[in-house]
Amino acid sequence: KPDDVDAEIYYGDLDSLGRIPKGKTVPMECIQTLENNVYRFRGGVPCLKTGHQGLMVRAIPSHRDLTTKHEMALITWA
Repeated sequence: KPDDVDAEIYYGDLDSLGRIPKGKTVPMECIQTLENNVYRFRGGVPCLKTGHQGLMVRAIPSHRDLTTKHEMALITWA
């Protein structure tokens, strides 16, 4: 369910290997519930400069009892 995850866009400058070593995140919002526990999220990334840029989408568990969003060490990348 959307309340159980934080969906984020991770973006930034690409290094020579195509990685994003110092990325930033922007949250995505759930905009639609589809069937079979499938949800559609939406988000945007500011285009503030030129050059080799990259982005990825990730989902991270979210719960009020977690002290940090990385506490469970579970990230799903898309």
